[in-house]
Amino acid sequence: MGLTIEEMSIFEGAITVNGVYCNVRDITVTKLEEGYRLNFHTFFTVNDKRIDGKMIGKVYDEVPDEEVWSLCYSVLKEILTADGLNFTDA
Repeated sequence: MGLTIEEMSIFEGAITVNGVYCNVRDITVTKLEEGYRLNFHTFFTVNDKRIDGKMIGKVYDEVPDEEVWSLCYSVLKEILTADGLNFTDA
């Protein structure tokens, strides 16, 4: 399960890479005093070489009603869309 990003800039826009595979790993859900925090890593690879990665987190008031993998990919898709990146399910 993952996403393929058509074109992505790395190193503060210095390099543009095509056909970047993106996946989610290391999912955690933590109960807070008020709500729940979802955290996960996302890794970006090209030709099986990791070129970038980041930790993503989102806080919810209640336990999310969605399956955790689907929830992570929904959050990731929101971020990629907001960043103006085109992607497809891989």
